[in-house]
Amino acid sequence: MFASVLVSITLLARVIPALTADARADTQWLDGLRGIAAATVALNHAPLVVFSLLIRPTIFGYVQQDLVLFGFCGSIGVEFFFCITGMLFASKVLLAESVDWTTFFSRRLRRIVPAYFAACVWGLIVAACFTWPIKQPLGEIALALPRLFSFGLLPLPSVNGFDFIRVLGVNWTLALEWRYYLVLPIAFVLVRDLRVLAVIAIVVFAAADVLLTGHSVWIYFLSGAICAPLMHRQFGPRMRVAAYGVILLVIGVYIKHWEQYAYYGFEHWVAMTFLFIALAVARPPLLASKPFVAMGSVSYSFYLLHSMVLVAVFQFWHVYVFDVTKLSLRLFTLLACATLAVAVGLSVVSYLYIERPFMRAAKKSSGPDNLQKEIQGVDVDIHSSAVAPLPTTSFYKRK
Repeated sequence: MFASVLVSITLLARVIPALTADARADTQWLDGLRGIAAATVALNHAPLVVFSLLIRPTIFGYVQQDLVLFGFCGSIGVEFFFCITGMLFASKVLLAESVDWTTFFSRRLRRIVPAYFAACVWGLIVAACFTWPIKQPLGEIALALPRLFSFGLLPLPSVNGFDFIRVLGVNWTLALEWRYYLVLPIAFVLVRDLRVLAVIAIVVFAAADVLLTGHSVWIYFLSGAICAPLMHRQFGPRMRVAAYGVILLVIGVYIKHWEQYAYYGFEHWVAMTFLFIALAVARPPLLASKPFVAMGSVSYSFYLLHSMVLVAVFQFWHVYVFDVTKLSLRLFTLLACATLAVAVGLSVVSYLYIERPFMRAAKKSSGPDNLQKEIQGVDVDIHSSAVAPLPTTSFYKRK
Protein backbone atom coordinates (compact mmCIF):
# COMPACT_ATOMS: atom_id res chain seq x y z
CA MET A 1 0.00 0.00 0.00
CA PHE A 2 2.82 2.40 0.83
CA ALA A 3 4.49 1.54 -2.48
CA SER A 4 1.28 2.24 -4.41
CA VAL A 5 1.17 5.76 -2.95
CA LEU A 6 4.85 6.35 -3.74
CA VAL A 7 4.67 5.01 -7.31
CA SER A 8 1.55 7.06 -8.07
CA ILE A 9 3.04 10.34 -6.87
CA THR A 10 6.33 9.57 -8.64
CA LEU A 11 4.57 9.21 -11.99
CA LEU A 12 2.49 12.34 -11.44
CA ALA A 13 5.50 14.39 -10.33
CA ARG A 14 7.22 13.57 -13.62
CA VAL A 15 4.46 15.20 -15.68
CA ILE A 16 3.36 17.97 -13.27
CA PRO A 17 6.34 20.14 -12.27
CA ALA A 18 4.12 22.29 -10.05
CA LEU A 19 4.10 19.51 -7.44
CA THR A 20 7.71 20.29 -6.58
CA ALA A 21 8.11 23.82 -7.95
CA ASP A 22 7.41 25.55 -4.63
CA ALA A 23 9.87 23.55 -2.54
CA ARG A 24 12.91 25.32 -1.09
CA ALA A 25 16.17 23.42 -1.08
CA ASP A 26 16.88 23.83 2.64
CA THR A 27 13.46 22.59 3.76
CA GLN A 28 12.75 19.88 1.20
CA TRP A 29 13.46 17.22 3.82
CA LEU A 30 10.46 18.52 5.75
CA ASP A 31 8.28 18.22 2.65
CA GLY A 32 9.41 14.63 2.22
CA LEU A 33 8.81 13.84 5.88
CA ARG A 34 5.32 15.29 5.59
CA GLY A 35 4.65 13.04 2.61
CA ILE A 36 5.77 9.97 4.54
CA ALA A 37 3.55 11.01 7.45
CA ALA A 38 0.47 11.19 5.22
CA ALA A 39 1.21 7.79 3.69
CA THR A 40 1.68 6.10 7.08
CA VAL A 41 -1.64 7.47 8.30
CA ALA A 42 -3.24 5.78 5.28
CA LEU A 43 -1.63 2.51 6.40
CA ASN A 44 -3.80 2.75 9.48
CA HIS A 45 -7.07 3.39 7.65
CA ALA A 46 -6.77 1.37 4.45
CA PRO A 47 -6.74 -2.12 6.04
CA LEU A 48 -9.79 -1.21 8.14
CA VAL A 49 -11.94 0.20 5.34
CA VAL A 50 -14.36 -2.74 5.46
CA PHE A 51 -15.06 -1.95 9.11
CA SER A 52 -15.93 1.61 8.05
CA LEU A 53 -18.55 -0.02 5.81
CA LEU A 54 -19.88 -1.83 8.90
CA ILE A 55 -19.05 -5.24 7.40
CA ARG A 56 -16.38 -7.85 8.11
CA PRO A 57 -14.29 -9.95 5.71
CA THR A 58 -15.10 -13.66 5.74
CA ILE A 59 -12.03 -15.06 3.91
CA PHE A 60 -9.45 -13.45 6.20
CA GLY A 61 -9.49 -11.62 9.50
CA TYR A 62 -7.41 -9.43 11.79
CA VAL A 63 -6.13 -10.40 15.21
CA GLN A 64 -5.49 -7.86 17.96
CA GLN A 65 -1.80 -7.64 17.04
CA ASP A 66 -2.74 -6.55 13.52
CA LEU A 67 -4.95 -3.77 14.86
CA VAL A 68 -2.15 -2.59 17.13
CA LEU A 69 0.23 -2.49 14.15
CA PHE A 70 -2.23 -0.38 12.12
CA GLY A 71 -2.60 1.97 15.08
CA PHE A 72 1.18 2.24 15.36
CA CYS A 73 1.46 3.34 11.71
CA GLY A 74 -1.24 5.95 12.19
CA SER A 75 0.28 7.33 15.39
CA ILE A 76 3.72 7.70 13.76
CA GLY A 77 2.23 9.74 10.92
CA VAL A 78 0.22 12.00 13.23
CA GLU A 79 3.23 12.59 15.48
CA PHE A 80 5.38 13.60 12.52
CA PHE A 81 2.69 16.07 11.44
CA PHE A 82 2.57 17.63 14.90
CA CYS A 83 6.35 17.79 15.18
CA ILE A 84 6.57 19.56 11.81
CA THR A 85 3.85 22.01 12.86
CA GLY A 86 5.64 22.74 16.12
CA MET A 87 8.99 23.28 14.41
CA LEU A 88 7.76 25.52 11.59
CA PHE A 89 5.58 27.79 13.64
CA ALA A 90 7.95 28.03 16.58
CA SER A 91 10.67 29.14 14.17
CA LYS A 92 8.29 31.63 12.56
CA VAL A 93 6.52 33.01 15.64
CA LEU A 94 8.31 32.31 18.90
CA LEU A 95 11.75 33.31 17.59
CA ALA A 96 10.46 36.50 15.92
CA GLU A 97 10.73 39.99 17.36
CA SER A 98 7.19 40.91 16.29
CA VAL A 99 4.27 39.15 14.60
CA ASP A 100 1.35 40.51 12.59
CA TRP A 101 -1.30 38.24 14.08
CA THR A 102 -4.02 39.43 11.70
CA THR A 103 -1.93 38.33 8.73
CA PHE A 104 -0.92 35.12 10.49
CA PHE A 105 -4.49 33.94 11.14
CA SER A 106 -5.70 35.20 7.76
CA ARG A 107 -3.12 32.97 6.09
CA ARG A 108 -4.06 30.03 8.27
CA LEU A 109 -7.69 30.40 7.26
CA ARG A 110 -6.86 30.67 3.56
CA ARG A 111 -4.47 27.75 3.76
CA ILE A 112 -6.58 25.24 5.66
CA VAL A 113 -10.23 26.16 5.22
CA PRO A 114 -10.80 25.84 1.42
CA ALA A 115 -9.48 22.28 1.07
CA TYR A 116 -11.28 21.17 4.23
CA PHE A 117 -14.60 22.66 3.15
CA ALA A 118 -14.19 21.04 -0.27
CA ALA A 119 -13.55 17.69 1.46
CA CYS A 120 -16.72 18.18 3.53
CA VAL A 121 -18.73 18.79 0.35
CA TRP A 122 -17.29 15.64 -1.20
CA GLY A 123 -18.17 13.81 2.00
CA LEU A 124 -21.77 14.97 1.71
CA ILE A 125 -21.89 13.71 -1.88
CA VAL A 126 -20.51 10.31 -0.84
CA ALA A 127 -23.02 10.11 2.01
CA ALA A 128 -25.90 11.05 -0.31
CA CYS A 129 -24.92 8.47 -2.91
CA PHE A 130 -25.09 5.61 -0.43
CA THR A 131 -27.99 6.71 1.81
CA TRP A 132 -30.42 8.11 -0.77
CA PRO A 133 -33.32 8.88 -0.48
CA ILE A 134 -33.25 11.41 2.35
CA LYS A 135 -35.04 10.06 5.40
CA GLN A 136 -33.92 12.55 8.05
CA PRO A 137 -35.87 15.81 8.46
CA LEU A 138 -34.18 18.67 6.60
CA GLY A 139 -34.20 20.80 9.74
CA GLU A 140 -32.12 18.23 11.60
CA ILE A 141 -29.68 18.00 8.68
CA ALA A 142 -29.30 21.79 8.65
CA LEU A 143 -28.52 21.79 12.38
CA ALA A 144 -25.95 19.01 11.92
CA LEU A 145 -23.98 20.64 9.09
CA PRO A 146 -22.12 23.20 11.27
CA ARG A 147 -20.61 20.30 13.20
CA LEU A 148 -19.34 18.84 9.92
CA PHE A 149 -17.56 22.08 8.98
CA SER A 150 -16.13 22.77 12.48
CA PHE A 151 -12.64 21.26 11.94
CA GLY A 152 -13.22 18.73 14.71
CA LEU A 153 -13.90 21.40 17.31
CA LEU A 154 -17.39 19.85 17.48
CA PRO A 155 -18.16 16.12 17.18
CA LEU A 156 -18.78 14.92 13.63
CA PRO A 157 -22.50 14.36 12.96
CA SER A 158 -24.53 11.53 11.51
CA VAL A 159 -26.55 12.79 8.55
CA ASN A 160 -29.32 10.66 7.06
CA GLY A 161 -27.92 7.69 8.96
CA PHE A 162 -24.35 8.21 7.68
CA ASP A 163 -21.68 8.74 10.37
CA PHE A 164 -19.13 11.19 8.97
CA ILE A 165 -16.38 9.85 11.17
CA ARG A 166 -16.11 7.12 8.51
CA VAL A 167 -14.85 9.62 5.91
CA LEU A 168 -13.48 12.58 7.93
CA GLY A 169 -12.25 10.94 11.09
CA VAL A 170 -8.84 12.63 10.72
CA ASN A 171 -10.30 16.05 11.56
CA TRP A 172 -9.58 15.57 15.27
CA THR A 173 -5.94 16.41 14.48
CA LEU A 174 -7.03 19.62 12.71
CA ALA A 175 -8.82 20.67 15.89
CA LEU A 176 -5.57 20.23 17.82
CA GLU A 177 -3.68 22.29 15.24
CA TRP A 178 -6.19 25.12 15.56
CA ARG A 179 -5.78 25.08 19.34
CA TYR A 180 -2.02 25.23 18.86
CA TYR A 181 -2.42 28.29 16.61
CA LEU A 182 -4.64 29.97 19.21
CA VAL A 183 -2.09 29.36 21.96
CA LEU A 184 0.79 30.85 19.93
CA PRO A 185 0.03 34.52 20.75
CA ILE A 186 0.08 33.71 24.46
CA ALA A 187 3.27 31.69 24.12
CA PHE A 188 4.82 34.52 22.10
CA VAL A 189 4.20 37.05 24.89
CA LEU A 190 5.41 34.69 27.61
CA VAL A 191 8.58 33.68 25.78
CA ARG A 192 9.36 37.29 24.86
CA ASP A 193 8.91 38.69 28.41
CA LEU A 194 9.75 35.66 30.58
CA ARG A 195 11.89 33.58 28.25
CA VAL A 196 13.59 31.12 30.61
CA LEU A 197 10.72 30.84 33.08
CA ALA A 198 8.17 30.39 30.30
CA VAL A 199 10.17 27.66 28.57
CA ILE A 200 10.67 25.78 31.85
CA ALA A 201 6.97 26.06 32.69
CA ILE A 202 5.91 24.80 29.25
CA VAL A 203 8.28 21.81 29.39
CA VAL A 204 7.30 20.88 32.97
CA PHE A 205 3.59 21.15 32.20
CA ALA A 206 3.96 19.07 29.03
CA ALA A 207 5.99 16.34 30.75
CA ALA A 208 3.54 16.19 33.66
CA ASP A 209 0.61 15.95 31.26
CA VAL A 210 2.00 13.01 29.33
CA LEU A 211 3.15 11.23 32.50
CA LEU A 212 -0.17 11.63 34.30
CA THR A 213 -2.50 10.96 31.37
CA GLY A 214 -0.35 8.48 29.42
CA HIS A 215 -2.07 9.65 26.24
CA SER A 216 -0.99 13.20 25.43
CA VAL A 217 -0.90 14.16 21.76
CA TRP A 218 -0.35 17.91 21.71
CA ILE A 219 3.01 17.43 23.44
CA TYR A 220 4.48 16.52 20.03
CA PHE A 221 4.14 20.19 19.08
CA LEU A 222 6.72 20.80 21.80
CA SER A 223 9.03 18.17 20.30
CA GLY A 224 9.00 20.11 17.05
CA ALA A 225 9.35 23.50 18.76
CA ILE A 226 12.54 22.31 20.44
CA CYS A 227 14.02 21.87 16.96
CA ALA A 228 13.13 25.37 15.75
CA PRO A 229 16.68 26.74 16.30
CA LEU A 230 18.04 23.84 14.18
CA MET A 231 15.84 24.56 11.18
CA HIS A 232 18.31 26.63 9.14
CA ARG A 233 21.53 25.69 10.89
CA GLN A 234 24.20 23.77 9.02
CA PHE A 235 25.89 20.78 10.67
CA GLY A 236 29.23 19.16 10.00
CA PRO A 237 29.79 15.53 8.91
CA ARG A 238 30.40 14.26 12.45
CA MET A 239 27.16 15.67 13.78
CA ARG A 240 25.25 14.25 10.85
CA VAL A 241 26.83 10.81 11.26
CA ALA A 242 25.91 10.88 14.95
CA ALA A 243 22.36 11.88 13.99
CA TYR A 244 22.11 8.96 11.57
CA GLY A 245 23.16 6.72 14.45
CA VAL A 246 20.33 8.05 16.60
CA ILE A 247 17.86 7.57 13.72
CA LEU A 248 18.88 3.93 13.30
CA LEU A 249 18.74 3.39 17.07
CA VAL A 250 15.21 4.77 17.39
CA ILE A 251 14.02 2.82 14.35
CA GLY A 252 15.50 -0.32 15.90
CA VAL A 253 13.67 0.37 19.16
CA TYR A 254 10.43 0.90 17.25
CA ILE A 255 10.87 -2.34 15.33
CA LYS A 256 11.53 -4.33 18.48
CA HIS A 257 8.97 -2.68 20.76
CA TRP A 258 6.32 -1.36 18.39
CA GLU A 259 3.54 -3.13 20.30
CA GLN A 260 4.40 -1.05 23.38
CA TYR A 261 4.57 2.20 21.36
CA ALA A 262 1.41 1.72 19.35
CA TYR A 263 -0.38 4.47 21.26
CA TYR A 264 0.63 7.90 22.44
CA GLY A 265 2.54 7.82 25.74
CA PHE A 266 5.65 9.05 27.52
CA GLU A 267 8.10 6.48 26.07
CA HIS A 268 6.73 7.04 22.59
CA TRP A 269 7.09 10.81 23.00
CA VAL A 270 10.72 10.48 24.14
CA ALA A 271 11.56 8.21 21.19
CA MET A 272 9.83 10.48 18.67
CA THR A 273 11.52 13.57 20.10
CA PHE A 274 14.99 12.04 19.70
CA LEU A 275 14.06 10.82 16.21
CA PHE A 276 12.83 14.23 15.06
CA ILE A 277 15.87 16.05 16.49
CA ALA A 278 18.15 13.58 14.70
CA LEU A 279 16.24 14.09 11.43
CA ALA A 280 16.56 17.87 11.82
CA VAL A 281 20.34 17.46 12.09
CA ALA A 282 20.88 14.74 9.46
CA ARG A 283 18.29 15.91 6.90
CA PRO A 284 18.48 12.67 4.88
CA PRO A 285 18.72 13.32 1.13
CA LEU A 286 16.11 10.61 0.53
CA LEU A 287 13.48 12.84 2.11
CA ALA A 288 14.39 15.61 -0.34
CA SER A 289 13.87 13.37 -3.39
CA LYS A 290 11.21 14.43 -5.86
CA PRO A 291 8.59 11.72 -5.06
CA PHE A 292 8.62 12.45 -1.33
CA VAL A 293 8.63 16.23 -1.87
CA ALA A 294 5.68 15.93 -4.26
CA MET A 295 3.83 13.77 -1.75
CA GLY A 296 4.51 16.41 0.85
CA SER A 297 2.95 19.05 -1.40
CA VAL A 298 -0.33 17.11 -1.67
CA SER A 299 -0.19 15.65 1.84
CA TYR A 300 -2.95 17.87 3.28
CA SER A 301 -5.44 16.96 0.55
CA PHE A 302 -4.40 13.31 0.72
CA TYR A 303 -4.81 13.36 4.50
CA LEU A 304 -8.35 14.69 4.12
CA LEU A 305 -9.45 12.58 1.16
CA HIS A 306 -7.89 9.12 1.47
CA SER A 307 -10.47 7.67 3.89
CA MET A 308 -13.30 9.15 1.86
CA VAL A 309 -12.01 7.62 -1.37
CA LEU A 310 -11.48 4.25 0.31
CA VAL A 311 -15.03 4.18 1.63
CA ALA A 312 -16.52 5.34 -1.69
CA VAL A 313 -14.62 2.82 -3.85
CA PHE A 314 -15.14 -0.17 -1.55
CA GLN A 315 -18.81 0.69 -1.04
CA PHE A 316 -19.34 0.98 -4.79
CA TRP A 317 -17.54 -2.32 -5.32
CA HIS A 318 -19.57 -3.98 -2.57
CA VAL A 319 -22.95 -2.74 -3.81
CA TYR A 320 -22.53 -2.97 -7.59
CA VAL A 321 -19.66 -5.34 -8.43
CA PHE A 322 -18.70 -7.98 -5.88
CA ASP A 323 -19.20 -8.78 -2.21
CA VAL A 324 -15.99 -7.39 -0.67
CA THR A 325 -16.38 -9.62 2.37
CA LYS A 326 -15.47 -12.52 0.07
CA LEU A 327 -12.22 -10.98 -1.22
CA SER A 328 -9.04 -12.83 -0.38
CA LEU A 329 -6.34 -10.94 1.45
CA ARG A 330 -4.36 -10.63 -1.79
CA LEU A 331 -7.30 -9.22 -3.81
CA PHE A 332 -8.29 -6.96 -0.93
CA THR A 333 -4.77 -5.56 -0.80
CA LEU A 334 -4.68 -5.01 -4.57
CA LEU A 335 -8.01 -3.15 -4.46
CA ALA A 336 -6.77 -1.04 -1.55
CA CYS A 337 -3.57 -0.23 -3.45
CA ALA A 338 -5.51 0.85 -6.54
CA THR A 339 -7.83 2.94 -4.38
CA LEU A 340 -4.95 4.73 -2.67
CA ALA A 341 -3.51 5.49 -6.11
CA VAL A 342 -6.83 7.09 -7.03
CA ALA A 343 -6.72 9.06 -3.77
CA VAL A 344 -3.28 10.37 -4.72
CA GLY A 345 -4.59 11.54 -8.10
CA LEU A 346 -7.56 13.33 -6.55
CA SER A 347 -5.24 14.90 -3.99
CA VAL A 348 -3.09 16.30 -6.79
CA VAL A 349 -6.20 17.87 -8.36
CA SER A 350 -7.22 19.32 -4.98
CA TYR A 351 -3.74 20.75 -4.43
CA LEU A 352 -3.47 22.34 -7.88
CA TYR A 353 -6.95 23.81 -8.12
CA ILE A 354 -7.97 24.47 -4.50
CA GLU A 355 -4.98 24.66 -2.17
CA ARG A 356 -2.37 26.30 -4.38
CA PRO A 357 -4.51 29.17 -5.73
CA PHE A 358 -5.54 30.19 -2.21
CA MET A 359 -1.94 29.92 -0.99
CA ARG A 360 -0.73 32.19 -3.77
CA ALA A 361 -3.56 34.66 -3.15
CA ALA A 362 -2.58 34.82 0.52
CA LYS A 363 1.03 35.54 -0.41
CA LYS A 364 0.04 38.32 -2.82
CA SER A 365 -2.21 39.95 -0.23
CA SER A 366 0.75 40.30 2.16
CA GLY A 367 2.18 43.26 0.24
CA PRO A 368 5.57 43.76 -1.40
CA ASP A 369 7.55 44.01 1.85
CA ASN A 370 6.35 40.68 3.18
CA LEU A 371 6.71 39.10 -0.26
CA GLN A 372 10.35 40.12 -0.32
CA LYS A 373 10.89 38.48 3.08
CA GLU A 374 9.24 35.30 1.82
CA ILE A 375 11.52 35.27 -1.22
CA GLN A 376 14.48 35.47 1.18
CA GLY A 377 13.19 32.44 3.07
CA VAL A 378 11.47 33.84 6.15
CA ASP A 379 7.98 32.53 5.61
CA VAL A 380 7.03 28.93 6.43
CA ASP A 381 4.01 26.69 6.10
CA ILE A 382 3.06 23.38 7.68
CA HIS A 383 0.98 21.85 4.89
CA SER A 384 3.09 22.98 1.95
CA SER A 385 6.67 23.79 1.11
CA ALA A 386 8.33 26.50 3.13
CA VAL A 387 7.90 29.38 0.74
CA ALA A 388 5.62 30.27 -2.15
CA PRO A 389 7.15 30.90 -5.58
CA LEU A 390 7.09 34.16 -7.41
CA PRO A 391 3.81 34.81 -9.24
CA THR A 392 5.50 34.18 -12.61
CA THR A 393 6.14 30.50 -11.80
CA SER A 394 2.53 29.44 -12.05
CA PHE A 395 1.41 25.90 -12.73
CA TYR A 396 -0.02 26.90 -16.10
CA LYS A 397 3.14 28.61 -17.38
CA ARG A 398 5.34 25.77 -16.22
CA LYS A 399 3.04 23.28 -17.88
